[in-house]
Amino acid sequence: MNYYTTGHNKRGLILQARDLLLLSELARVSLADREQIKVLARFNSTTRANLRLLALVRAGFLYRRFSSASATARKAVYSLSQKGAELTAGRTGTRRWRKIPLEMFCEHELRITDFYIALRQGVKNNPRIRVDTWRVCSASVSQSILVVPDGYFQIREDAAALDCFLEMDMGTEALGVWVSKVEQYLALAKSGEYGAHFPSKQFRVLVVAPSERRLQNLRAATASVTTKIFWFATQKIINSEGVLSPIWSRPEGNARLPLL
Repeated sequence: MNYYTTGHNKRGLILQARDLLLLSELARVSLADREQIKVLARFNSTTRANLRLLALVRAGFLYRRFSSASATARKAVYSLSQKGAELTAGRTGTRRWRKIPLEMFCEHELRITDFYIALRQGVKNNPRIRVDTWRVCSASVSQSILVVPDGYFQIREDAAALDCFLEMDMGTEALGVWVSKVEQYLALAKSGEYGAHFPSKQFRVLVVAPSERRLQNLRAATASVTTKIFWFATQKIINSEGVLSPIWSRPEGNARLPLL
């Protein structure tokens, strides 16, 4: 089915099924660059992706900002506009939209989108596994324990469901700050309050580190508080092996475990 909107151009814009897919995926993540959007919306051509993104920006469905990808190049990043959120609300169950953040915060949000893409690709070829819920978090998960994850998702294998919070570490947070966050997650797990707000009574915290050295430092800091609920991997190994592969480390021990 095609949808017509007057847009900013005189002839209007005919929205295709892939446009609705693109807008719906941007409703689930905060921010995406062109290469991420090519994967999310299944573009095989960079030229075609550029032209369609420009049309959607001009029609008011997307926001766009250019960031400094390097000293000689600029990279466009995109988010869903209020108009786009209203259009896709029936498909996504949310009218979530936002202005693009300052450039200093963009990289963190793009890495969350990288994880979302890796998660979707990990379950794509396994009919027994699916992602039931995904959302980027912007508020604390309870009223009494003020921890704000980067993301939350529920993944299901057959009838068994697993709730996961995502912590996308950028390597800039002091380990003392991280320990405080670990204590907050542990308090949430022990309080019983989690089960009042989420489908399951238990959860994991998946921590994605920018390097192996940072991962080991986070593991050691976490182990000083708890050896439970936390699972660690680097962005590099997620990209090369996949989210579901045996790549995850616990706070203690040398074993690498699969997510499910």
